[in-house]
Order: sequence, then structure tokens, then C-alpha cells
Amino acid sequence: MATLTKIAFERNDTLYELAVDFEDEKIIEDLIVFNLEAQVTTSDKAQHKETLSIEINWDKYKVTIASGNEILKVFEFSELDVRVSSEDGSEFIPGMEEGELKDGVYDTVSEGIDEGISRIIDAMPVPDPIFGCLIKAGISSVVGQAIACNEVRGNYIQESNRFWQIVKCLREHLGGVASRTLWRTARCMIRMGF
Repeated sequence: MATLTKIAFERNDTLYELAVDFEDEKIIEDLIVFNLEAQVTTSDKAQHKETLSIEINWDKYKVTIASGNEILKVFEFSELDVRVSSEDGSEFIPGMEEGELKDGVYDTVSEGIDEGISRIIDAMPVPDPIFGCLIKAGISSVVGQAIACNEVRGNYIQESNRFWQIVKCLREHLGGVASRTLWRTARCMIRMGF
């Protein structure tokens, strides 16, 4: 398993962290699987951690999001409005710097997994909706970039395996995944009044 990216931010003496790992051994099963580990640490050093998996089946163009053995949601690629930057193959959110806009990937993922994320938050010793924002933002950013990479994989150095082309593209766009995760988390927090 290889770590793709990590992000962290602090709010009100609470540390929020997110790490995205890639299970490279799953490629032989025609799958790309990411593990998203989210952790919150309070000022008194109490911690809560959740690990979710994002499984992308390239033969069926399907995304499965799970928490342990519980499947939270299955999406077809066609359900997700992913916009691809023609310049570099990254997931593109029009007007990302300018405030309110339609973010098709985040909105669809969020609506699809809200119930499951609510159960995760309710099970925490101290429920924290910002933790839910971080999880949804991380999932939507990984899924959006993975689909964008599938769309533009022909622009990358030709390799015999399209999965490795997609992984290479994802690695090239890790900074974008991290910045979109932070942006989507902040946007969710603002919508919730934080």
C-alpha cells in the first residue's frame, strides 16, 4: 500500500487529518482501491479515526464507497458530473476560487453518502460534523480526479496497462486532490455555519 497524499488543518484546538492510500495489489483484479483514513484529535488528545474504502471498477465504470463491511453507496461514472481541465487533465471545478457554484462531484457524492456519514458521526464519542465534511470532501476529490485521469489517460506516456496510466496521472495531480479536499471541506463548513 502506498500513501498518495496527506492533509491536515486545525480549528478551535482540534486537529483534522486525512490520508489517502492506494492498494496497488488490487490492480490485478481490474480495480483501483483507495483507503481514506480520517482522524480528529481534540485539545485534550482524544482521538477518533475512521477508514473508508473507495473501490473503482474500470470495467463496469462503477465506484463503491464502504465503511468496513458496510457499503455506503455505489455510483456509476455517468452519475458524477466530472469536469476535466483540457490543459492538464485535472478535475476542474469552474470558479473554485470565486465562492458559490455547482460542484457536481461533491454534491452527488455528499447526497449519496450523507446517511452513512451521519451514522459515523453519531457513533463518535463527541459528534463532529466538520469530520463529516472532511470525509465527504476527501472522497469526492479522489473520485473526481480518478475519473478525470481515466478520461485523459491517452495524453500520458503510453504504457501497456491503463490502470498504471491512471495511477501515474493521480500521482501527478496529488496537489490538486489535496487543495480540492481542503476547499470542499471549507465550503461544507461554511454551508453548515462554522
